[in-house]
Parts: sequence; structure tokens; C-alpha cells
Amino acid sequence: MSTEDRSDRDDDGLRLLIVDHLRRYGSEAGRVADSFAKQHAMHPTDFQALVVVVNAESRGRPATPGSLRQSLNLTSGAVTAAIDRLVRSGHVRREPDPADGRITRIRHATAGRTLAGEFFGPLGHSTAGVMGSFTRAELLVIEHFMASMTDALAQHRNRVEHPSPGEPPSPDEQANPLDQAQPVEQAPPHPGAPGGVQERRASAGLFGVDPGLHPE
Repeated sequence: MSTEDRSDRDDDGLRLLIVDHLRRYGSEAGRVADSFAKQHAMHPTDFQALVVVVNAESRGRPATPGSLRQSLNLTSGAVTAAIDRLVRSGHVRREPDPADGRITRIRHATAGRTLAGEFFGPLGHSTAGVMGSFTRAELLVIEHFMASMTDALAQHRNRVEHPSPGEPPSPDEQANPLDQAQPVEQAPPHPGAPGGVQERRASAGLFGVDPGLHPE
């Protein structure tokens, strides 16, 4: 659609067009994620957990088993099983929190970053090119819009998942037995993968745009 076609729309029409783009982006992003998960024989829950791990680490606050449980709305047993599978396949690693060794942090493994870069790298270059066509002022507006829309979606999701009054406490603000340190599991060796890790890997929310998803 040309710029002229967009400018001819009234405010309601423009808003509907934006919502349609967001819906289409979400659908395409989901299909890309599904393709990655299928290519690496990953359980859908494991991929979703990996997305949370990578996004949390990119924000400077690595995930815990408790934060994964709350983000994914899973039972403690399901979270532990997902983390175990991700550790065994080399996607993530467990390590104690440097400030409180009683808490276990779940971090993105180096070999996993390499596999993510191989899959999502080309997409990252494409999306970087798209962003490069906008000015900094335009990007600031886009970032504010996307953050606000994401917050609105998260608030609605929270209301649906927690219909009772009040928001549930953040997993980082409450003691959670899942977060207690556990023995670190080492991924089994696998020929041909960096660091001897199986060729099963997943990436995360920005699909290659985030430098943290590329090989180090």
C-alpha cells in the first residue's frame, strides 16, 4: 500500500490498518517461531520458555524458574521439565544468582546463541534494513507506540488469567521454592555443534534483531 493510500484513510480507517498490520506481524512471527521449533524438534512449551529466558536476559535480569512459571502460566513440574530439556539440549544453562546463591538463574547458553544466529540472522539483517529507513525521531515514536500496545495486551492477558482483584506479586518479589539453587546440568556432547551441544536450539522475541541472539 502506498503512502498516498494510507493518507487518504480517515482516523478510524488508519487505526484499523495499524491493527491489521500488528495482527499480521504476530501471525508471521508465530509461523517463524513454529518453523524454528519444528526444525530443531522442540516442544512448543520449551520454545516459549526459551523466549522468556532470552528476553529476560536482554533486559539484564535473567529468568528464574519462578518467573518462567508465572510468565508461561505453567505448573512447577512443567517448568522444571522444560528447563531440564533445554539444559540437556544445550539451549540454556542454570547458574546461581551472584548476589544470592539460593536463587537459580536461567541463562541463554553460548552454543544456543550460535544456532539462533544461524536461523534468525538473515531475518535480523532484513529487519535492520527496514529500521534503517526510518529517522531516529520516527523510531522513537514507533518504539513508544509498540511499548504501549504491548503493555495494553499484557494488561488484558493478566486480567483474563487473573480475574480476581489485584495483580499477582512479581516472582522476583516473593520467595519461590523453584528458584532455589539446583545442581547445574551439563549438556551432552554432540559432534558438529559448538561446545559439544546438540543441534537443537531456539531463539527469542526479536527474531534475530537483538544482537544477543547472534553468535558471540
